[in-house]
Amino acid sequence: PHYEEAQRQKDACKQAYKTDILTKTAEPASLEDYRQFLTMVELALETLPEDGELLQRQTELSSGYTGQVKSEALSAANEAISAGEYTQAFALLEDALAVLPEDADLQALKTSAENGYVAAVQQQVSELTQAGDYDTALSILEDAQATLPGNGTLTELYNSTNAAKPVRLCDIKLSESNDKYQQIVEQVVTEDTLGNIYNPGNLYKIWHTGDDGYAKYYLGGEYTTLRLTLAISDEAPDEKNSSTFTIYGDDNAILYTSGPLDRATAPIVVEVDVSGTQWIHIRAESDEYWENVRLLMINPVLYR
Repeated sequence: PHYEEAQRQKDACKQAYKTDILTKTAEPASLEDYRQFLTMVELALETLPEDGELLQRQTELSSGYTGQVKSEALSAANEAISAGEYTQAFALLEDALAVLPEDADLQALKTSAENGYVAAVQQQVSELTQAGDYDTALSILEDAQATLPGNGTLTELYNSTNAAKPVRLCDIKLSESNDKYQQIVEQVVTEDTLGNIYNPGNLYKIWHTGDDGYAKYYLGGEYTTLRLTLAISDEAPDEKNSSTFTIYGDDNAILYTSGPLDRATAPIVVEVDVSGTQWIHIRAESDEYWENVRLLMINPVLYR
């Protein structure tokens, strides 16, 4: 009798415990509810491993949980994509795919988001490179590759953009020059005769005194265009003398010549075709012996 009574009490406790669990897990309202309720049911199944109602509740909660994971992920990811927040969208979809790795809808949205993101990056890079801002374009591509590691399109775009990046003349080895050709690197005021002030670095001064100032650079046929601004340094003598700025290519072919330049000359934007050229030879020329105007080469840049 005592055993039977104890067994009845034990069964009653189990039934009460099960009823309590089923009541508490009946109406999940959020993903957090689903996670908590699944944990409660799983713990109850350790005590009542073959209980049909608990097993049915586990199945219902699992199905409901995955369904809500998918629904919330699709909604939130679409919203993020519409706002251009692709990194957030990728994170949401990755989290959902960790729960539902084979879900076709999640996979399709992830692929669509990746394609949209790559297209947006391509557009940004195109606009920046057209404006000459290769540094920002490459920085955006580096971030994009970190967001989508291993994406072949982004890798190819980075490589092609980096290869096409203009090269400053100051980043190319100076092969030969004389003392009348100087790179201005110190933080000093460099001013032209019209009052324009230029930053040091990719800035050069060349002049004629007794003989021509000159410099030679090896291009190796890698570039198509040399672009720079030519101005007259305010250091130029006040006398009415002048110099001619000339760029020679291979076999002394004249690629560009300015004609006489004096203190009254405004800055000139120079664009020189150097396609296939191996060497360029830059000179400040004059038939006069005495010191002539000092010419400024401002931001000379080579384009592939």
